[in-house]
Amino acid sequence: MSQDGRRLLVFYVEGNGCDEKFLGFAVTENPKAVELTPLAREAEKSEATCPAVMLLARTGHIDLREPLGERQLLHTAVTNP
Repeated sequence: MSQDGRRLLVFYVEGNGCDEKFLGFAVTENPKAVELTPLAREAEKSEATCPAVMLLARTGHIDLREPLGERQLLHTAVTNP
Protein backbone atom coordinates (compact mmCIF):
# COMPACT_ATOMS: atom_id res chain seq x y z
CA MET A 1 0.00 0.00 0.00
CA SER A 2 1.20 3.51 -0.73
CA GLN A 3 2.00 5.87 2.14
CA ASP A 4 -1.23 7.80 1.63
CA GLY A 5 -3.30 4.57 1.63
CA ARG A 6 -4.89 5.24 -1.76
CA ARG A 7 -2.94 2.74 -3.89
CA LEU A 8 -2.83 -1.00 -3.26
CA LEU A 9 -0.17 -3.25 -4.76
CA VAL A 10 -1.64 -6.62 -5.75
CA PHE A 11 -0.01 -9.90 -6.73
CA TYR A 12 -2.10 -12.37 -8.72
CA VAL A 13 -1.95 -15.36 -11.04
CA GLU A 14 -3.55 -14.74 -14.41
CA GLY A 15 -6.28 -17.27 -15.15
CA ASN A 16 -6.47 -20.77 -13.73
CA GLY A 17 -4.15 -22.30 -16.27
CA CYS A 18 -6.66 -23.80 -18.66
CA ASP A 19 -10.03 -22.19 -19.15
CA GLU A 20 -10.15 -18.73 -17.57
CA LYS A 21 -8.77 -15.40 -18.80
CA PHE A 22 -8.15 -12.77 -16.10
CA LEU A 23 -9.84 -9.42 -16.85
CA GLY A 24 -8.98 -7.33 -13.79
CA PHE A 25 -10.52 -6.47 -10.45
CA ALA A 26 -13.91 -5.03 -9.54
CA VAL A 27 -13.45 -2.74 -6.54
CA THR A 28 -16.26 -1.97 -4.12
CA GLU A 29 -15.62 0.66 -1.46
CA ASN A 30 -17.76 1.53 1.54
CA PRO A 31 -17.00 3.15 4.92
CA LYS A 32 -16.16 -0.21 6.55
CA ALA A 33 -14.40 -2.20 3.83
CA VAL A 34 -12.78 -2.37 0.42
CA GLU A 35 -13.69 -5.51 -1.52
CA LEU A 36 -11.59 -6.79 -4.42
CA THR A 37 -13.28 -9.23 -6.79
CA PRO A 38 -11.13 -10.77 -9.53
CA LEU A 39 -12.97 -10.93 -12.86
CA ALA A 40 -12.40 -13.61 -15.49
CA ARG A 41 -14.05 -14.97 -18.58
CA GLU A 42 -13.89 -18.27 -20.37
CA ALA A 43 -10.67 -18.39 -22.35
CA GLU A 44 -10.50 -19.07 -26.06
CA LYS A 45 -8.41 -22.12 -26.93
CA SER A 46 -5.64 -19.85 -28.22
CA GLU A 47 -5.50 -18.08 -24.80
CA ALA A 48 -5.31 -21.22 -22.65
CA THR A 49 -2.06 -21.52 -20.72
CA CYS A 50 -2.09 -25.26 -19.88
CA PRO A 51 -0.07 -26.83 -18.35
CA ALA A 52 -0.02 -25.08 -14.99
CA VAL A 53 3.72 -24.42 -15.25
CA MET A 54 2.76 -21.72 -17.75
CA LEU A 55 0.58 -19.70 -15.34
CA LEU A 56 1.49 -16.03 -15.38
CA ALA A 57 2.19 -14.37 -12.02
CA ARG A 58 1.63 -10.63 -12.22
CA THR A 59 1.68 -7.51 -10.10
CA GLY A 60 -0.51 -4.47 -10.47
CA HIS A 61 -2.04 -1.64 -8.52
CA ILE A 62 -5.53 -0.54 -7.56
CA ASP A 63 -6.27 3.10 -6.86
CA LEU A 64 -8.90 3.76 -4.19
CA ARG A 65 -11.23 6.77 -4.02
CA GLU A 66 -10.41 7.19 -0.32
CA PRO A 67 -7.43 5.93 1.74
CA LEU A 68 -7.84 2.39 3.08
CA GLY A 69 -7.35 3.65 6.63
CA GLU A 70 -9.04 1.37 9.19
CA ARG A 71 -11.30 -0.30 6.60
CA GLN A 72 -11.09 -4.06 6.09
CA LEU A 73 -9.54 -5.30 2.86
CA LEU A 74 -11.62 -8.19 1.50
CA HIS A 75 -10.87 -10.54 -1.39
CA THR A 76 -13.73 -12.50 -2.92
CA ALA A 77 -13.82 -15.48 -5.27
CA VAL A 78 -13.33 -15.10 -9.01
CA THR A 79 -16.45 -13.89 -10.83
CA ASN A 80 -17.25 -14.54 -14.49
CA PRO A 81 -19.26 -11.52 -15.69
